[in-house]
Amino acid sequence: MGGTGTGRVTLVPDRFTFTVGVQTSAPTVDAAVNENNERVTRVVAALKGAGAKPEEIQTSGFSIYPQQDYSQGQLPRLLGYQVNNSVTVRKKEIASASKLLQVAIAAGVNTASGLNFEVSDPTRGRDQGLRSAFDDAKSKATLLACRRSP
Repeated sequence: MGGTGTGRVTLVPDRFTFTVGVQTSAPTVDAAVNENNERVTRVVAALKGAGAKPEEIQTSGFSIYPQQDYSQGQLPRLLGYQVNNSVTVRKKEIASASKLLQVAIAAGVNTASGLNFEVSDPTRGRDQGLRSAFDDAKSKATLLACRRSP
């Protein structure tokens, strides 16, 4: 006769990530890229100044799109270029999340996607959960054995 046990473990997040970006537009590719690079450099410097280490800051996306005017009945007309550059911050000190996000916004980011809290090692609670489930099954089996004893 087999028995089952249930174990539940709650893992507290031990790191956070957020992605912020700078979007710029200019008539030429060079102007759009140069303005974008300057602003991203300010954002990264501000993040470092607020306590983020270089290895905790990573470029996570870069794109250049032509901006065109599609007026009806005419060929598309090039208006300029849009450059998007995003930076992801991943850090273990959860208490610094809000401060770093505010610093990035103040430094000139104009796009942001979610503040996420994560568990860096999801397997960390597995052994504890298995132990808990085993103990639960053992106590149920002991209770059952006691009830069946004459």
